[in-house]
Amino acid sequence: MERDYSVNEKILQTILARMQETSMSSSTVETQNARLLDRAKPGVRPVDPNYALNLGLGLVGGLAFGLVLAFLTAYLDDRVKSAYDIEAVVGLPLLSIIPKFKKPTTGDETLGAAFVPPSEPEVSEAFSTLYSSLRLKDESKKAQCIVITSTVPGEGKSFIARNLALTFASHGERVLLLDCDLRRPVVHRAFHVENLKGVIDVCTTDIALDDVIIKGIQPNLDVLPSGGRSKNPAQNLTSKNFEVLLIELRKRYDRIFIDTPPVALVSDAFVILPLVDGSIYSIYFNKVRRKAAQFCVQRLMEISVPHFGAVLNGLDQNIGGYYYHHYYDKSYKQYYVSTANDQPGDAPRRESPTRTASGPKAARRARRAESGGQKPDAGGQTPEA
Repeated sequence: MERDYSVNEKILQTILARMQETSMSSSTVETQNARLLDRAKPGVRPVDPNYALNLGLGLVGGLAFGLVLAFLTAYLDDRVKSAYDIEAVVGLPLLSIIPKFKKPTTGDETLGAAFVPPSEPEVSEAFSTLYSSLRLKDESKKAQCIVITSTVPGEGKSFIARNLALTFASHGERVLLLDCDLRRPVVHRAFHVENLKGVIDVCTTDIALDDVIIKGIQPNLDVLPSGGRSKNPAQNLTSKNFEVLLIELRKRYDRIFIDTPPVALVSDAFVILPLVDGSIYSIYFNKVRRKAAQFCVQRLMEISVPHFGAVLNGLDQNIGGYYYHHYYDKSYKQYYVSTANDQPGDAPRRESPTRTASGPKAARRARRAESGGQKPDAGGQTPEA
């Protein structure tokens, strides 16, 4: 009993001690020196989302993504479209750039315009540049027989061959355009002549050369067509008669331009190259792959014949303005001579050296002259003068 009493007493003392501690702590909290500094107010705009920050990040991210995409596309696109691609990658000097133009209709196409519409003076000036480039180099200046070829079909090698022949003929040289594309001949269609007899007949028969040459296409320009499509073009071009043909043509003409098939498909051009004085390589803008053109040019370089350079054909100024803005600009058009409205025999247009005065002062001078005054006119002279 005494033990239980002592135990209960200890428990009671413990409870009372705890109660006293609790009361002391509550009194301390109530007496703390606390005061209200500012009352919370509702926000004027939401904390999230931050539209200005999101727009800024989106703009910067979009520009960065566009630049990366553009550089990635340019890196992955290995088609030839710049002077650097031709000179550094392909390995040929750039002779001239032929801009793209609208193909004329049948009624508008004339031989005298070199198959270039008179409304496209940039193309005519480009061929004049090509003519000057060939005349400035010693090898091409003295070259009598020149081959024009390309990597793949559709790069304008035949177009360059016939227009270059017309350009040289217009400068007084005796020129022959020789169609050695015995697989897909097109020279006769461009000049609207028959293709019944030509190179094939010379190589396989004893036909006279004068019977196959079409003379008088233009002043100083003759054409020797292919004579149809050959079943064995390589055999015809390696024959002894073909070598004799070129030897005889050298005696008659100052320049011989030979249109050949593309070198990536057949070997006809490689057969003809050892017999000529040089070659010109046609590359169409943004069409042929760099590696394909580079491989074909390396094969041409293995033949010990001068390669004068490459012509970039079909430059689209809307696409290629980034690469060739310094070659073609709208401000340059005033330097081109347009013959769209000229007629044969027209006299050259000249501007008058005198200047016509205009404005209020000129009107007052005119009134004084009508009233009989002797005031000088706009040129500093009296009306009697």
